[in-house]
Amino acid sequence: MSLAVVGGVAAADLPVYGKGPAWSWTGCYVGAQAGGGAMSDPWTSSRGVGALGGGQVGCNYQTGHLVFGIEGDGWASGIIAKHHEQVPTNDFSSQTSNRWDFDVALRAGIAMDRALIYGKAGAVWSRHDMSSVNTQPPPFPSTQVQSGSATLEHSAKRLNRGFP
Repeated sequence: MSLAVVGGVAAADLPVYGKGPAWSWTGCYVGAQAGGGAMSDPWTSSRGVGALGGGQVGCNYQTGHLVFGIEGDGWASGIIAKHHEQVPTNDFSSQTSNRWDFDVALRAGIAMDRALIYGKAGAVWSRHDMSSVNTQPPPFPSTQVQSGSATLEHSAKRLNRGFP
């Protein structure tokens, strides 16, 4: 009988090791991003590169293995595509720049502990500035300058994998 009591007392003093709480994707987040980008401009048939930086904010809710969320991303861009063409009758230069982009999207995915496989669907807005200069030499010299800006809206869908 005393052996059982001693064994019970010793067991009560030992630390208990067990699996900790399960990982949860529920919660909100804020982040920053910086990098580079590239674009192909169909208007000038040229390609451009540049730096970009911005941030994101979002919230997720996990129930079982399913994760649902909403997210917004925004970034400023220095991507510029330039085109220059010189022929005997004129000199043509054009430039297109991507100034900023923003997206709002809904997310749905499947969580496997600390890994999340999800899809994202939403809308994207982007701002582009365009300009061109066309100069014709004598005997009929002239210069035509055109410029404009456009804010475009696109739908976006993509599949991502996330890890904390």
